[in-house]
Formats: sequence, structure tokens, C-alpha cells
Amino acid sequence: MDNRLLEETEYLLRENNIRPGFVAGQNFLICGDVLDDIITAGAIDKKDNVLEIGPGLGVLTSQLIKKANKVLAIEYDKQLIPLLNKFVKINDNLELINDDILNISNEDIADKLNNEFRVIANIPYQITAKIIKKFLNFEPKPTSLILLVQKEVAERIVAGPGNLSKLAISVQFYAKAEIIRVVSKTCFWPEPKVDSAVIKIILDSHYLNLLDKKGVDEKKVWSLIRGGYAGKRKTLANNLSNSLHLDKNIIIEMLKSVNLDKNVRAQELSIDNWITLTQSLN
Repeated sequence: MDNRLLEETEYLLRENNIRPGFVAGQNFLICGDVLDDIITAGAIDKKDNVLEIGPGLGVLTSQLIKKANKVLAIEYDKQLIPLLNKFVKINDNLELINDDILNISNEDIADKLNNEFRVIANIPYQITAKIIKKFLNFEPKPTSLILLVQKEVAERIVAGPGNLSKLAISVQFYAKAEIIRVVSKTCFWPEPKVDSAVIKIILDSHYLNLLDKKGVDEKKVWSLIRGGYAGKRKTLANNLSNSLHLDKNIIIEMLKSVNLDKNVRAQELSIDNWITLTQSLN
């Protein structure tokens, strides 16, 4: 914990009549070294444009505007707008919008940021998956995302076969992800119940190129994945039998044809396995 940042946070909240208990999804970062690591991970310079989601009291914003060409800050909580507008008045490379990030199209964001942007944010935990889906599944996409998220979610995102969730696949299908550092819950005020982590997600087209090379439809891969994860405690054969409306024995033979055990579960497959399995259905 950085006592200076804590005192500054308490002062700003008090002076602007903001009650933390009523600020939706906000836990304010009060560790300077974490801010430094986020900025370092972002590798921002004056040619970069940055989208910041949930700037809060502007602690990260104040660092981003020093480094980037332009910062677009999207803040949901209207209580924070008067405070953040003070940054806008003295920084011509900062634009502030009071809205829900999920209500703003990627196209509008890209238009405001000259069609190429990075995402850097301390995001509300309850919409982490939705934000990741927004920027990885829909165009135009950012070149990278540096996100401060719940530690458990970060660990799920970078997991390998054996513990590969749909969330992990939805990230790793389009990008390479790594945990930069774990962040103690004591680095936030009010203090949350769980630790966090800084995760770096860099867009990567490896699997999209592989689909093109193999002639496999991306939508069919995702349809198969959704069917494979339909029943959490069921084997892949059972889930696919139900989702594809095929006899289980046919599914078992299909699994054998791509060297997968009949009792395998969805989380044990790699992304390459899913692509090969989809290809076998063509």
C-alpha cells in the first residue's frame, strides 16, 4: 500500500462528495508500483492511442496522458465525471465519455482513436468476460489489452489443456496472454475480498490463419466448443452427442479418429484439438 496514494484517494473522494460504497464496481488502486508495472507492460509511446475503461479518480489516467498520443476514457459512474473533467480541461490529448463501455461500439472507439488503439484498464470484475469478448470477438480489435482483473480470472485465462475453460479459449484463440504480476487486495481501497492480477493480452492471428489453411469455418469451431462445454460434469462424448443429435457411439468413433479418448472432457482439449475435431465433421 502507498500511503500517499491512499491519502490522495480519500481526499479526492471527500472533496468531491463521492461515497465509495455507491461507486459501481470501483475499488481504487493505491499502490504506485502496480501503476508503474501497468504502464511498463503497456509499452506506450507518443504514437499510441489508448482506451481506458473506468478511469475512476484518474490515477492511471494521469500517467497515460503523459505517455500516449491520445487517451479516450470511458467512465460509467456520473459521480466521477466532474472530477475527471478537471483532467480534460488541462490535457488536450484526453477525451472523456460518461457511458457504459458495453454500450459503445468498437467502430466508434476506433474512429475516436484513429483506427488503432490499445486497451489499458482496471476493470470491474463483474464485466471482465464481457469486455474481453467485446474486444477479441468483434472488429475492429485493439492491438493489445493490459487489464487489472481478479486473480482467479487471470489464472483461468492463461490455463492450458486440462483446465481450459471457454473463457481461456475465447482469449487464446485470438491472442497470447500472460500474467504480468499478482496484486494483493491490500493495494485497493476499499479493500476487495480477493487478490487481483495484471494480465497482458496481445492479439495474435495464429489460429485464424490455421483455420484458413485447413479450410475450417470459425463459426463451426465455436459451435462445437459450445456444445462440448454444455454439461460441466459430463464427458465430451455425452455433450457432443446431445448437441449434435448423434448417437454416442458415433461420437466416440469420431474422437478415436483424432486420437482422443472416449472419456475425455472438454477442458482437456487444446485449441488445436478443437480445430481437428471440427475438421473431422466436414
